[in-house]
Amino acid sequence: MHPALHGRSPLCAQRAPPPLAQVFVKTALGRTITLDLNASDTCASVCERAQRHFATFNCAMPGHEDLRTVYMSIFSGHLNGFQPKVTDMCTSIVDATLDLHEHVQHKFLPSAIKFMYKWNMRELANIFQGMTLSKPNLYTEAIDMVRLWRHECQRVFEDRLVSTSEHAIYQGLLDEVVKKHFMDFKDKMVEEPLGFTKFCDSTTQEYKRVSSEEKLKQSMEFKLHEYNESGAAVMDLVLFGDAMEHVCRISRVINQPYGNALLVGVGGSGRKSLTTLAVSIADFKLFQIEISKAYGMAEWREDMKVIMGMAGEKNQPTVFMF
Repeated sequence: MHPALHGRSPLCAQRAPPPLAQVFVKTALGRTITLDLNASDTCASVCERAQRHFATFNCAMPGHEDLRTVYMSIFSGHLNGFQPKVTDMCTSIVDATLDLHEHVQHKFLPSAIKFMYKWNMRELANIFQGMTLSKPNLYTEAIDMVRLWRHECQRVFEDRLVSTSEHAIYQGLLDEVVKKHFMDFKDKMVEEPLGFTKFCDSTTQEYKRVSSEEKLKQSMEFKLHEYNESGAAVMDLVLFGDAMEHVCRISRVINQPYGNALLVGVGGSGRKSLTTLAVSIADFKLFQIEISKAYGMAEWREDMKVIMGMAGEKNQPTVFMF
């Protein structure tokens, strides 16, 4: 049940409410016309007679130096209060992230099958969103921050790849970047386990490295027992290594603001069960659509009213799984 493996019946987990799309708005004759074009899409074109009514803005991808300035400002601000040996890693981490992003962008190109291979500023934002979960009292050594960087890059880049050969290519690209920017930490940063979670240590609930696979399994089995004792449908899960890794991946995504994931796999691979466990661990509300032959747009709108009421009106952390 790898999040990016090809299969059937994709299952989506969406942190509600979904993010708003970026659109251009034009009001004419009491009507609101919205238009959002992707410059890289060759099929996207607008008649010039219609386009003349709009103010057109070209939002191009910022250059390398612009991105470096942006994320240096964000990350250096976050590192205020950390140990000097940690703050000294700011430049290397930002440069390594931009280099790896460029390598991935040029090596893994989108296609009709690999439509998810679209790399832009979202990936950079997701990496640094994870990096800024670090706290000065938990990340006291430079190697701690480097391990976190490697983990976030794996979650953002590698989890999207669909074949074993592409994973090997990614590891080669990562090794090149590590040799350039983190040569002193090359051996220590690959020590297992590499996972980071918020739930493994119940005393702090902070985003930090898992101390051991045994500790992770104990924590997850305890959370599974809590779920089964809550009165919900009992899940008899075998928490082997890959299953625990997937729960950690899903948990990381849904704990982010507007986090969403597309889990692709064959039926019975555990996507629904592992998502349910991750939602229970995060102490969120789970909302699912009950599909039937009579289910249509009217039922969909009613379900949307319910979930918007839960997430918006009642302010309940909610995961929409469908």
